[in-house]
Amino acid sequence: MKYIFLTLGTKGDLNPFLGLAREMKQRGYETLILTTEGHRADCQTAGIPFESVLSAEDHAAGLNHPNAWVPLRGLKVYLQKYILPAILPSFEIIRRHSELGPCTIVCNNLMLGGLLAHEKLGLPLFSVFLAPYSHMSVSDPGKDTPANDLLLKFAGTFGRRHIFAGYLKLLNSWLAPVHEIRRTLGLPPVKDLMGEWRYSAPAILNLWPDSFCSVKPDWRAKERMHQVGFVDFDRAAGPDWMDQLRIRDLLERRPIVFTMGSEMNHHLEKQFELFSQTCLRLRKPGLMVSSAWRKPQGRYPSADFRVIQGAPYAQLFPHASVVLNHGGIGTVAKAINAKRPIITAPLAYDQFDNGYHVTRHGFGLSLPFHKMNTMNLGKAILSAAELRPTSHGSGGAGGAKLACDVIENTSTAHSQVKRTNNF
Repeated sequence: MKYIFLTLGTKGDLNPFLGLAREMKQRGYETLILTTEGHRADCQTAGIPFESVLSAEDHAAGLNHPNAWVPLRGLKVYLQKYILPAILPSFEIIRRHSELGPCTIVCNNLMLGGLLAHEKLGLPLFSVFLAPYSHMSVSDPGKDTPANDLLLKFAGTFGRRHIFAGYLKLLNSWLAPVHEIRRTLGLPPVKDLMGEWRYSAPAILNLWPDSFCSVKPDWRAKERMHQVGFVDFDRAAGPDWMDQLRIRDLLERRPIVFTMGSEMNHHLEKQFELFSQTCLRLRKPGLMVSSAWRKPQGRYPSADFRVIQGAPYAQLFPHASVVLNHGGIGTVAKAINAKRPIITAPLAYDQFDNGYHVTRHGFGLSLPFHKMNTMNLGKAILSAAELRPTSHGSGGAGGAKLACDVIENTSTAHSQVKRTNNF
């Protein structure tokens, strides 16, 4: 059996699939990751076979698009610049490998090429959701931007039902080219691409523990969901990683660690000014992690604030006094597992909802990035530093093992469906 993993997006979208692929590889199975060319090096370093479904240029253009981190507009960019161009390349690669032997698909729920391969080729399929926000709930809609939160609050159940219906209609309109792809493959029409069809997988994996967010009563296809815990992948770090990064002395003083995501290239100047000046004002050491940062000459306000381009978070976070991050589910999970106080600084998408769960469970606080200044951020850091969070739920390797137990037990017991729609 070969397990084919599909995902697109940032490293935060890639890492859980690297974690799953590594676990299945350790169990003796063949594995393959289909993702953007921009992640080739990450997959090769992890030792997972890789094939590209999107060029490095298109990957960078999508991430650097001016609307990439703007709510709703950014989702349109993601669907039209990432998802649609990758559909047929994904399908063709899966078809080629399935002709060589049994295959099982494990894909991000938006990787529509995996859904097509499941439907057309009869391959077992597991659809993966990385964060609770991805599921719509009329009764308990979760947290969104402050403006959307206010709208949903006053809309009530009846109003939210119509808002979500209109939202799905809009998303489906952005994916209109899928209908022609389905027709070309000889598949019947599907009216609700982002609703009914996206949830058509026989098994759905929610990659967070039930203790972080339990299944809500009105989530679609909840009877096919498996809550498996946080799943992540951290790059191997040698025993001298602190010395290589020249931060051992800083970590000994428990700095505030700031990281706004591996691909967050926007607002870098604001990040640097805000974080460095807040640390200077509080007279506390700080460490900013940003792969996109290029240090201008003479800009550091003090020797107690530094910027590095990367670090193994699982090893770094236990040395922090507070971890400030964008609210991405993978970074949040690492901070929870490190038992460090968290401040989420959400910008868009699931980040607001993840921040809500962080606050609800006493792991930390949430302060939208666009509302931050040195005054309110300083107060939030001092308040968060008083918290003593404890890790709970399945995370890291434990989540990967639980997820792969579900995948292995279900797919090996599942005989492949006979192909009735051959070309």
